Amino acid sequence: MRQSLHEWRWWAAVIAGWAALAAGVQARVAGEDAGGLLARHAISWLGRDHGLPGGGATCMVQARDGYLWFGTYDGMARFDGQEFMVFSPRNTPEMPSGGIANAHVDREGCMWVSTYKG
Repeated sequence: MRQSLHEWRWWAAVIAGWAALAAGVQARVAGEDAGGLLARHAISWLGRDHGLPGGGATCMVQARDGYLWFGTYDGMARFDGQEFMVFSPRNTPEMPSGGIANAHVDREGCMWVSTYKG
């Protein structure tokens, strides 16, 4: 009995998930907003045309202050929700390389960045 109740809940969750996905797809096809569903889950593509350096991001991290930081092959880019501010060896001589390998924010809120040259 207990196992069948667990299975029933699992299947109910799967069906509810598929129904929500289908509602979103139908709303998008119909051009409607299904009660704000699409507005809450909008995805934007930001790239070179919007100020992101390089051909794409190698990593992404959100700092404690809310900024999104993107590592690229041409430097770090801080996104404030509107535009990118780029930090590279050209404007930040302390950076040993523009190629960003990874970024991490520690428990104290400090951001650590590794480049391809150290």
